[in-house]
Amino acid sequence: MVAELSLSHLGKVPAHPPRFEAFSTQSVVERDFNALVDEATTHGEIETRIVEQKQPLVAGLRLNSIYRGQGVPEGQKALHYSVTYRHHVRTLIDEEVNAAHEDLKTKLSNDGKIRFK
Repeated sequence: MVAELSLSHLGKVPAHPPRFEAFSTQSVVERDFNALVDEATTHGEIETRIVEQKQPLVAGLRLNSIYRGQGVPEGQKALHYSVTYRHHVRTLIDEEVNAAHEDLKTKLSNDGKIRFK
């Protein structure tokens, strides 16, 4: 077995250890959206904006695909996301998830940098 270890990355390890969170016993609900953004916009920027909103029901975010091509204007890209919603003590109903999802999309599109298809 052969391995390569880069010691230069050890200095970039966060100073605080990760915090353990107990596994939830509640089921999750996923909703997808397609965001149309400028080519320079990164997944990290969108993820940061979602985290900064501190939406209590958002339990996770996953970038599924990046698309450039037919139907997407030059200089832009389409990002397909799945958002995971969960309440920590009870099961969510569709109306709650739909409202939270629309609120998330509205707040993301407020500055006009992100459009939804």
